[in-house]
Amino acid sequence: MLSFLKTRLAAKIALTMAIPVVVNLLLYGEMQRQLVSLERLTDELAVRRNIVQHTNDIVIANYFAIQSLMQFKMFNKPSDRQAYQEYLSKYRHELDTLAVLLNGRAADREVGLNLQKVGRQYLSALDGSQFSPNEHNQVGSFFDDLERNRKLKDATVVFLTTLKDVGRKAQKDVELASLQESESRLGFRQFCQFVIFANSLLALAMAILVAALIVRRINVVRANAERLARGLPLLSPLNSADEIGALDKTFRQMAAALDSAREREKEMLSTIEESRDELTMVINKIPAALFVTDQLGNVESLNTVAEQLFGIDISYFENAKIEKIFRLKAAEKEGLFARLMRGSKPVALFAAGPDGEVVPVNVSVIEYHVAGTAKYLTTLVDETQRLVLEQAKGDFFNMVSHDMRTPLTSLSGVLQMALAGTYGPLPDVAQSKLEIARSSSDLLLSMINRLLEIERIESSNLELKIEPLDFAALVRQAGDLISPQLEPKALRLELVAEPCFVAADSHYLLEVILNLLTNAIKYSPEKGLLSMSCRVTKDAAPLVLFELSDQGPGVPADKKEQIFERFLQSDSSRDRSSGFGLGLSICRRIILQHGGEIGVKDASARGAIFWFALKAAASQSRS
Repeated sequence: MLSFLKTRLAAKIALTMAIPVVVNLLLYGEMQRQLVSLERLTDELAVRRNIVQHTNDIVIANYFAIQSLMQFKMFNKPSDRQAYQEYLSKYRHELDTLAVLLNGRAADREVGLNLQKVGRQYLSALDGSQFSPNEHNQVGSFFDDLERNRKLKDATVVFLTTLKDVGRKAQKDVELASLQESESRLGFRQFCQFVIFANSLLALAMAILVAALIVRRINVVRANAERLARGLPLLSPLNSADEIGALDKTFRQMAAALDSAREREKEMLSTIEESRDELTMVINKIPAALFVTDQLGNVESLNTVAEQLFGIDISYFENAKIEKIFRLKAAEKEGLFARLMRGSKPVALFAAGPDGEVVPVNVSVIEYHVAGTAKYLTTLVDETQRLVLEQAKGDFFNMVSHDMRTPLTSLSGVLQMALAGTYGPLPDVAQSKLEIARSSSDLLLSMINRLLEIERIESSNLELKIEPLDFAALVRQAGDLISPQLEPKALRLELVAEPCFVAADSHYLLEVILNLLTNAIKYSPEKGLLSMSCRVTKDAAPLVLFELSDQGPGVPADKKEQIFERFLQSDSSRDRSSGFGLGLSICRRIILQHGGEIGVKDASARGAIFWFALKAAASQSRS
C-alpha cells in the first residue's frame, strides 16, 4: 500500500483503469467460452429439432402416399397415381436427408445407416407387394398373395419401429438440449449480472480510493495556499513522489520565494520611503516653484518654495487651474497652459499669490508619465534677482560708457596734444611720464571698448553685414597686419591659404583672426614658429576650416572649454601682458553668430592649435 501511495498520479490513474480492464478481459474470455458452449447447445438443439421434423415429414409423406395409393387402387384415377408418386418422391427425399443428418453425427451414424436400410427394404417390399401401383387389381385383399403381403407388413413394422425409435430419441434429445440451453442461458444471465456488479464495485472502490488519496492531498495544497495568503506557517510536506507531491514541493519553493520577495519588498519599500523623503527634501530645496498638474492644468501638488514664494497651498487652486497664479488679462489666460506645453523655451510672465505681490518668473512645462498617465511639471523660476542684476549690469555699462569712457577719451586727447607740443615744450622727464600716462589711458580705453563690444555681442545687439568674401585673401590680410608684432620675439609665420569662400562679416571675422594671432604671439617662445592655414573640407557639407598653431605651453585638457568663457584664461600666471581675458570670448561669440564652431586642440609636438569652421560658400566676387 505504501508503494502504491508513492507511485506517480498518472500510474495510479492508469492502475485504476487497468484493473477493471483486466477483469473485463478475464470476464470477456469466460463469457466467450460460455457463449461458445451455448451456441454449441443451440446448434445441437437445432439438429435434434431438424431430425424430429424430418422424421415427422417422413411419416406424413408415407401416410399420404399410402392414402393416394389406396384411392388409385379403388378408383384407378391417374391423379391419385401421380399424387402417390409425388408423396413417394418426397418420402425418399426426406429419408435421405434424415439419413445424411444422422450419418453426419458419430453417435447417430449407425442409426442413420439402419434407418436408410429398413427404409429401402420397406420401399422394396411395397413395390413387390399387391399394393404396388403396377398391379392391375383394383381392390386387393390382404389375404391375396399372402407371402408378398407378409413381407410388406414385416418391412413396414420394422421401418415404422425404427422411425419411431429415431423420433423418440430425437425428441428426448430436443427436450434435453432445450433444458440445457435454458440452464445455460440462465447461468449466462446470472454470470453477466455478477460480472457487471463485481466490475462496477471494483471500479467504484478503486475510484474512491484514488480519489480519496488525490483529494486529501489536494486539500493539503489548497489549505497551504490559504495559509500562505494569511501569512500562516504551511502544513507538513506530503510524503509522495507523484505529481501532487511535486506540486506540493513546487508550491513550497514558490512560498519560500514569495517570503524572500516580501522581505526584499519591505527593504525596497523602506528604501523607497527614504528616497522619497530625500527627494521631497531636495524638491523643497530647489530654488524654484514647482507645480504638478494634469493635462488640463489642474494642480495636484506643489512644493514648499511655491508655498513660501506666493503664500499659498493646494487649497488655493480649488475649482481653479494653474492659470490662476499668473497676472494676466482674462483673454490672455485662455489656453495659456496649452501654449506653455507646446513651447520649447521658458516664457517670462508675472505671478502673484493672494497678497497681491507680483513676482517676475520664467515659466516652463515638462511632460512626464506616472503609471502610463501623463503628468506635467510646471516650473516657475523667480527672476527678481536676475532682473536686479541685469539692471545693475545695465547701469554699470552705462556708467562705463558715459562716466568712464568719455573722460578717458578726453584725457587721452589732452595727453596726445600735450605730447605733440600743443601746450609748449616739455621736459624729458615730463615727456616720459606723459607717454606712460597716454599708453595707460589708451590701454584702459581699449579694455573698456572690448568690454562694451562683448556686451553688445552677448545681448545680440551685434549687427553683422553678411556677404560673400574671399576667406583666403582675408587670412593673408591678417598675416600682413600682424607681421609687425612678430618682430619683438623674432617669430616666424607660415601661411598656407587654399582658395576658399565664406558668407560672413569681413570686419568681425578679421577681428577673430587677429585676436587668435595676438593670443598665439603672446604665448609663443622667442624665435618660435606660427603656422596659419585655411582650406575646404571634403565633407558632404563642405566647411572652410581655419587653423592656427603655436609652440607655446599649450592648453590643459580641463581648460579647453573654459578659455572661451568671459574673464577666464588657461593660466593667468603665464599671461605676460595685462588683460581681462575677453579676446577668446569675443571670438567665440562672433563665430557662433556666424553659425560656425570654434575650439582648441593639442598640437602634434608642442603648443596648441586654435581653429574655427564656417559653412563654405560658392566662389564669387564681392559687390
